[in-house]
Amino acid sequence: MEGIVQNKARLFIIGASHLARELESWLCFIPEEKKDWELQGFLHNMGNGNPLNGFPSDYEILGDWENYPFHKGDRCIIGVADVEWREKIYNKLKDKVWFMPFIAHNAIIGKFNIIPDGTVICPNCIISTNVKLGKACLLNIGTQLGHDVEMGNFCSLMANVDLGGFVKLGNKVFMGTNSTIIPSRKIASQVRIGAGAIVVRNIKKEGITVFGNPAEEM
Repeated sequence: MEGIVQNKARLFIIGASHLARELESWLCFIPEEKKDWELQGFLHNMGNGNPLNGFPSDYEILGDWENYPFHKGDRCIIGVADVEWREKIYNKLKDKVWFMPFIAHNAIIGKFNIIPDGTVICPNCIISTNVKLGKACLLNIGTQLGHDVEMGNFCSLMANVDLGGFVKLGNKVFMGTNSTIIPSRKIASQVRIGAGAIVVRNIKKEGITVFGNPAEEM
């Protein structure tokens, strides 16, 4: 058929749980003529059983991502939200596959932004202008990034997170659903921000967990 890309690359979703199954659904919204890849299925460590059991999917788990026999030109999307696992997966496979960025069909992306390999931007996200994302970050459904935000590597922002302008996140920051950081605040690496928390001050201490409004260390 005219306009359909031939000799498409193989695409795999790393993980097979909640986010991975969502990615399967969202990939279907990309028009066929824009796909230079073909989804093969999931790659998942089955040590704790098959997470697809009891859930509908058009694809199967094809093997363990750590030892799968990839081909030259294969692509992957990380369907795992945990920041430590995102880092582990990326560093383990970065020389074997290309971590293709995923940007949902209805995400709004402004100009002059940096969106590197491994980025996952889910439906209804809004990214303003001059935003710099680190490697393999996840922006879940409805997340909004204000102008001039900077984010380190392997951060995961859950649904409906709101970052004001000029916010800066370190590496491996995890933000729970509906959490907010007011403009111009700086957050150290490996901080975990609880669901619904409102961050009104800089967080300088690495590796802590904060909750509440205003957010405080727990």
